[in-house]
Amino acid sequence: MRPHAACVRRAFPKESPLSLGISDDFVFNRHRHHYYRQQAKEYRDASSGDYARVCAIASPRQIIGEGELKPSRFLKDLELYHAEKPYFCLMPATSANKADNEQMDNLEFESHHNIRIDDIRPLIATFKLDEYGFEVVQHTSRYLDIQSDKGLKSTIALAEYQLETEIMLTSHLEAAFVKCYDIVMRRNITFDETVFDLKDQMHVIGPARGAHNDITYNSGPNIINRYLSDDEKQRYLKPGYRFRIVKWVPSAL
Repeated sequence: MRPHAACVRRAFPKESPLSLGISDDFVFNRHRHHYYRQQAKEYRDASSGDYARVCAIASPRQIIGEGELKPSRFLKDLELYHAEKPYFCLMPATSANKADNEQMDNLEFESHHNIRIDDIRPLIATFKLDEYGFEVVQHTSRYLDIQSDKGLKSTIALAEYQLETEIMLTSHLEAAFVKCYDIVMRRNITFDETVFDLKDQMHVIGPARGAHNDITYNSGPNIINRYLSDDEKQRYLKPGYRFRIVKWVPSAL
């Protein structure tokens, strides 16, 4: 489960750090289409002309060595994307018969093999959100059992997990308000499917197709405006409050 939450806090530092890395939450779903042409350039620039060094937490079954180099896929920096945004279409089941005759995406990827991956588990206490843009938080969910790979089984459990995430982030971030606006359920297996119900909250999707940005400078304000109610906007969109969009990723360490 990868919940995304908009957090409102009074005491964020004026300059919040950005964290560039490899994430497995591809933001092609029914509400969001945020695969941007700038990302390939951003990852190159992040490490003095080379591709960015990435910190990651390996799963217990996949131990990563110190400074090990791993391949990763990036969106190609095509001239096409200067005139046409990269896109990916998810079609409802009733439109499946049309999909065979239409171009469903214009994405072209390329692999790079000089991506340095470090296992951060020996240094977990070092990373703090306000300094590094991410941190590891110990939290046991009442609704999600990571160790046994038991996911959420109903929309009721999904709603309870969403509320639990909001409460946890409110406490940990000392936030004035937290709203979990989206949950993406993924499983690390290969999915061979062309049709699924876009309205099904319990739908499980596969791993991300490549390196990407979940949130950009442009999409961040749009998300705040879209998911906050008029009352919440009136209460928090004013001097004295700052917003941060947080991606909470459960992981079995």
